[in-house]
Amino acid sequence: MQNKTKSIRSRLIIWLTLPLIIFTIAMFVYKYFEINTKVNAFFDNTLYATGKSIEDSIGIEYGLLTVELPYFAIDLLSSDGEGYVFYSVIDVNRDKLLVGYKDLFIKDVLGNKEKVFYDTVYAGAQLRAVSFKTSLSSAGKTYNTIITIAESTENRSFVINDILSSI
Repeated sequence: MQNKTKSIRSRLIIWLTLPLIIFTIAMFVYKYFEINTKVNAFFDNTLYATGKSIEDSIGIEYGLLTVELPYFAIDLLSSDGEGYVFYSVIDVNRDKLLVGYKDLFIKDVLGNKEKVFYDTVYAGAQLRAVSFKTSLSSAGKTYNTIITIAESTENRSFVINDILSSI
């Protein structure tokens, strides 16, 4: 007859190992989402800051909006030479593209919000974009614009994976 009872040691190992494995998996999942949130917030802030630098380059000449685009600001987003950056500045009053890529801005996304971040696809690339409203006033007239800037998501994924691989 065989003894079917397990030793205290083996039962203790099983009962301690199983919760440890579950805890480790739960902690990894939590860390993944926390890192993902923080990295995306950092990249979103950089994207918005680049859009704000474009806003600073909008002027009014002879009653029309003009843009002198600071290319260095857009180069900051793609400083490693990888990925894509797209942008557009739209004169809302005349419904005219002032500078950038046609059809980048999606009208339904912004709605009545002042600023919105969203994921989209443009020119076959997965992008993270920000669109926001801005206005200038001159001689009692208000000029409204919508600025959209988008970057491909490869750098975000690379940074997230790099951080996770170092854990």
